[in-house]
Amino acid sequence: MKSIYGNWTEEEVTKYIDDWFDIFSDDITESVLAEREEHIDGTLAQIDGFADGVIKFIPKHMIDDINKGLSILDWGCSLGAGTHLLQQKFPNSKVTGLDISEVSLKIGRKLFPECEFVSEKLNNPYDVIYCSNCLEHFVDPLAMVKEHLKFTNKYYIMLVPFGGKIVNKIADHLSCITLNTFPQKIDGFNCIYQIYMRFPVEAKIWNGFQMLFIYQKIETEGKQ
Repeated sequence: MKSIYGNWTEEEVTKYIDDWFDIFSDDITESVLAEREEHIDGTLAQIDGFADGVIKFIPKHMIDDINKGLSILDWGCSLGAGTHLLQQKFPNSKVTGLDISEVSLKIGRKLFPECEFVSEKLNNPYDVIYCSNCLEHFVDPLAMVKEHLKFTNKYYIMLVPFGGKIVNKIADHLSCITLNTFPQKIDGFNCIYQIYMRFPVEAKIWNGFQMLFIYQKIETEGKQ
């Protein structure tokens, strides 16, 4: 059976991520520790920048609706900076961060103790699922979205790189996202918002375009 990560198994991908951020090993050298701390600082800044950009573009009626206390999942939360920012923006909501890397979550729990983080598979429903810069790392991004929508009660928010190379290396993107990747309607959800985003070069968040897609469960449209 072909892996959702192409030639790589989930175990290999998890190990790659863990090794990238692991600052906890007893036998780590000073030079490797410094390198990994640099990885962590850069990743935190990028995640925070992505989440901040998304929040600024979410339509006001959605902001007001979510602020009523809708549950939010940050799927693929990595180090948890986005989870933290979402919790600050939506204080009435319970925000949970989910990731496959226990090392990433260990760092997230240390940096953001007020947030909840889990490493389990997605098996509980949430009113809102937020997924930032994860889907391009899968062979079939649409299949992943369909799986997420099974557990989405109302809104599905995704930010993805627009375009990019296709290679089968853990560190790179396995899929090239285009306007044809995600249809207008997916399994009972309708795309209600999409926009190109470009971050300032000096911010060093992303060199290129990102696409923000927001889907809403059709049966909830018009209900706030």
